[in-house]
Amino acid sequence: MNNRFIIVCPKCQQDNGFDKLSNRPAACKNCGAALADSLPAEKQKTPVGIIITNQESNDNFILKFFELAFFGREHMGKTLFRPHVEISRRHFLIKLSKNQYYIQDLGSMAGTFFELDGTQTDCKEPVPLVDGGTIILGKDRFTVNIQY
Repeated sequence: MNNRFIIVCPKCQQDNGFDKLSNRPAACKNCGAALADSLPAEKQKTPVGIIITNQESNDNFILKFFELAFFGREHMGKTLFRPHVEISRRHFLIKLSKNQYYIQDLGSMAGTFFELDGTQTDCKEPVPLVDGGTIILGKDRFTVNIQY
């Protein structure tokens, strides 16, 4: 089996690999702990960048070769975000850690959410970004495309 995705067990830190989202394991193969609340991450080589595309306007923002980036009305991506109060000046960050991009809200009023396969996760804590997922900021939705 080609393990395209992994979920790291929150209890024993074991990588639980699987080939497609429909084959996602419910429990850790090592210790049996539930994996229900854990988002899968794509198991790939080191990412070299990210493309964030506004689903309404189809405008995109390309960022390559970075480890930490701040997004908002007054930071990176400001040309991508509509100028309204739902997007904070400093809304969220994306960081690279151990070959995985993570998104985290920076205390914005409207919040930052990541959606994958219909499941929406609040980004108050770091959330792994998965290629093809959606970042939600207020009423705006942005598709994530990770470059390798």
